[in-house]
Amino acid sequence: MNRRPLHFRATILLTLAAALPISNPNRALAQLGQTEAQLTARYGKPVLRSADMIAEQGKVQKIGDRLSFRVDDLNLTAVMMSGHCVSLRYTRTGILTDPQIRQLLELNGGFTEWREQKSTAPRIFRDWKRSDEAIAAWRQHTLTLSTPAYEIARDGPPGATERDVATLSKL
Repeated sequence: MNRRPLHFRATILLTLAAALPISNPNRALAQLGQTEAQLTARYGKPVLRSADMIAEQGKVQKIGDRLSFRVDDLNLTAVMMSGHCVSLRYTRTGILTDPQIRQLLELNGGFTEWREQKSTAPRIFRDWKRSDEAIAAWRQHTLTLSTPAYEIARDGPPGATERDVATLSKL
């Protein structure tokens, strides 16, 4: 009988578990562009609701509402502007694997729509861009996706309001 050490078998089991999909495949995760009603219908009441703020020229400005949900082994944070999700952050305790990242990008516009950008340290961070200028950034435990509207609000002209962002994002 071939007996392998317990730590070897445990390592194999943990590796297999990490390769499994993030959640039940019948339960779709949040996507950019969804409304608060769609998110709440899918996950229930947010576990946390707060303002998404930036500091600009010595002033703090609200740029949206942040909703946090717990989904299986993921923490999901959505930033809402004008009633729609403009930024998503998927975070888990362990490192997000390549199949999990592919699954999340697929849910947000189709994996083939995202173009991976060159990275000097792909084991630590990776970035993608979509044809509509939406961006995705992976940093081991977290995958963050955001629309041009969110990027304009966060990094755009000083004093940009939600109305300004809606206008600028159409350019």
